[in-house]
Amino acid sequence: MNAQITPPNAAEPAPSKPKSRRWIWIGGIGTMALLLVVAGVVYFAVLPTMYFNTAHAYYDKGEYDRAVAEWDKAIEINPKQPAAFANRGLAYYRSNDQAHAIADFGQALQLNPDYLFAYARRGIVYDAQGDHDRANADFDRAIAIDPKGAEDYYSRGLAYSMKNELDRAIADYDKAIELMPQDAEQYRARGLSHADKQDFERAIADFDKAIALNPNFAFAYANRGNAYAGKGDYDHAVADWGKAIQLNPDDADAHNNRGVAYYDRGDNDPAIADFDKAIQIKPDGVRAYVNRGLAYNSKGDYDRAIADYDQAIQLKPDDADAYYNRGAAYGRKGDLEHAIADWDKAIQLNPDDADAYYSRGIAYGQKGDYDRAIADLDKAIQLKPDYARAYLLRGTVWAEKGETDKTIADFRKVLELSNDPQLRQLAEEQLKALGAK
Repeated sequence: MNAQITPPNAAEPAPSKPKSRRWIWIGGIGTMALLLVVAGVVYFAVLPTMYFNTAHAYYDKGEYDRAVAEWDKAIEINPKQPAAFANRGLAYYRSNDQAHAIADFGQALQLNPDYLFAYARRGIVYDAQGDHDRANADFDRAIAIDPKGAEDYYSRGLAYSMKNELDRAIADYDKAIELMPQDAEQYRARGLSHADKQDFERAIADFDKAIALNPNFAFAYANRGNAYAGKGDYDHAVADWGKAIQLNPDDADAHNNRGVAYYDRGDNDPAIADFDKAIQIKPDGVRAYVNRGLAYNSKGDYDRAIADYDQAIQLKPDDADAYYNRGAAYGRKGDLEHAIADWDKAIQLNPDDADAYYSRGIAYGQKGDYDRAIADLDKAIQLKPDYARAYLLRGTVWAEKGETDKTIADFRKVLELSNDPQLRQLAEEQLKALGAK
C-alpha cells in the first residue's frame, strides 16, 4: 500500500477568514455609541464604555472567556442590540464553544434579520461542525444581502469543497477571486479543489499565483508539492516541501510529505530522516510511523518496520493501513500466520480494500489453502475488476488445482487488462506452456 501524504486539509485546514471589521467610537460620558462596520453596512449599538472597551481589549489579546464575561455585562444592560450578541458569538466561536456561538448569532438575527455579519459567522460555525447544508444556507443569505462580499463566496466554496461538490466550490472561488484578485488564500483554496479533482496542472497554476502574491506562503508551497507528487514529479515535490520546511521548520506534515516523495523516488534514507523529524515534532503522528515502516520494509529491515506499525496501531487501533502494512512485513519475513491475522483485521476495518484480499490470497496460496486463496482473489477482482495481478495470481492457483480452462481464461484476462511488460510476459509464458494463445 502506498505511503500516505497528509491531506492538505489535514496539514492546514483552509482557514475561515474573519470579516473585515472596525469599531468607531463617538464620544459620551458614561456610555459610548458603537458603530460596527461590516462589508459597508453600519450597525449602531449603545454600550457601556467600560464593558465594551474591556471586552474588545480581551478579544484582541485572545482572552475570549474574559471577553465573553464583559459582553455578558453589556447585554444585561442592553439586551436589544444585535451587535452585542454577534460580538459575544464571535468570542464564543474563538473559544471553541460552538453551541453558544450559534445561539448568539441566532439571537442577533432575531433582533436584525438582515444582519450580514451574523449569517456569515454562523455559517462558518456550522461548517466547522460539519453541517455544510446549514452553512451554505447562511452563506446564501449573506451573499443575497451583499453580492460583492468576496469572503462569503470563499466561505461557501469551503463548504462545497467539504461536501465534495468541487465544481460548485471552484465557481465560488472564481467569484471570490474576481472580487478580491490580490488575495493569495483564494487561489490556494481553488487550487486545492482542482487537486481534489486530479486536475494537477490547474492546481499548480493556482498555487503558483498564490506564491507570487505571497512568496512566504508556506502552505501554498506544501500544497503545490502535493500536486507535483500527484503528477509523479517527485523532484519538484521535494523542492516545494523543502521550501515549506524552510519557512516553517516545525511543520510535521511537511516533513512527512517530503519523506513520502523521497520514498516514492526510491530514496529510503532521506525519507526515513524526514519521518524521524516528523515524529520528533509530532510524536502522535500515525502517518509518519506508517510511512517510516514502509521505508524500513523497502530496505528489508522488517523488524523495524513492524515496530513502527506496532506504534501506529497503539496510537490508532482502527488504522487499517497499519495492519495491512504490518501484515506485508510479516509476510516478507515468512510469518504467514501473523500476516494473515493482520490482513484479517485490515479487511474487518476496511472491507473494500482489494489489496488486502489479494495479499491474504497470496498467503493462503503459499500455505496450499487454494480454496481460500481463490475466494480472496475472487473478492479482490469483484472490488477491482481491472486488477490484472489478481487475475494472474488466480490463474496460477487454478493451475495448481488442475483447472486448465479457468487458468487459461485468467491469463488471457491479464493480457486484455494490462500493459505492464512484466505481467504480460508472465501471462504469455504460462499460456505458451499450456499450448494456448
